[in-house]
Amino acid sequence: MRYRLLFFIFNYIFFLAFPFPSPAESVSKKQDMVYDKFSRAIIKLKHDERVHLLSSNKLKTNVIPDGTAFLLSKKNDLFVVSARHVVDKNYDLYANVKAKDSETGVIKDLLLKLPRHSWVYHPDQGNENTHYVDVAVMKISLLPGHELVAFEYSPQWGNTVDYTSHKQRTPLPVLICGFSGNKGFRLSQARPISTLGIIPAFKDNSKSFKIKNGKFVENKAFLIDAEISGGNSGSPVFQPAPPLFFRNDMRIIGLVIGADESMDLAIVEPASRIWETLDLAEKRSGKDYTFWFGLTR
Repeated sequence: MRYRLLFFIFNYIFFLAFPFPSPAESVSKKQDMVYDKFSRAIIKLKHDERVHLLSSNKLKTNVIPDGTAFLLSKKNDLFVVSARHVVDKNYDLYANVKAKDSETGVIKDLLLKLPRHSWVYHPDQGNENTHYVDVAVMKISLLPGHELVAFEYSPQWGNTVDYTSHKQRTPLPVLICGFSGNKGFRLSQARPISTLGIIPAFKDNSKSFKIKNGKFVENKAFLIDAEISGGNSGSPVFQPAPPLFFRNDMRIIGLVIGADESMDLAIVEPASRIWETLDLAEKRSGKDYTFWFGLTR
């Protein structure tokens, strides 16, 4: 019952919360624009795993999902943003990205390769009791002759409320947009799913949430009451500004770094941590590596 109610509320809110060019346009076109924006800016990170088949000497390649990331633009630079624990691996990741050909207008499927050594992590490494700030950013090259959809950086997003110390008297609604492993989709058809969540009306909740390694999350992270599942780590979290759902100016307030599925709770790094990491990644050059490839798989 709770799930159906949230689903109904979300669908009602979702189509009111985003800007559309004209009231005279058809509902289907409006839906296409919203869906296209999120399905192209939010990407699924994955890697290949090769295994020997027991019945022969042949190798089989399995595509393993790792989590969610999103494209973010700042001036003339382009970045990929995710949670550090999703990308801090001993192997490279990749994602399928849709781009529009600037001349023909045709949407193409491209392969974005993300080398492990190009990620930039937030400088706060944590300590014996506290987990590191779980944010990773990679500066990537632009794609000449193509139009990519990315969320645009806004300095005001870094001025998000400190939810762990702010005297929050009422719950605040948010949207989480990301992937959920392989649930419900084949990898070639994967699309981000949006979930309604609530920031609870209590403070200093970071000290009440431990992650799997037994450490507390860092003190600026905050909790969200939402149905989060595996694969959502790295998902962007949105909230209207000011905090009213029926607005056009939705903004990113953080990214998902963990969850307790049994309690329907998620932990979120605030947007300020993304911008702090973005400042470090901005100094990196994205020209020494080929990120973009024609999709051959």
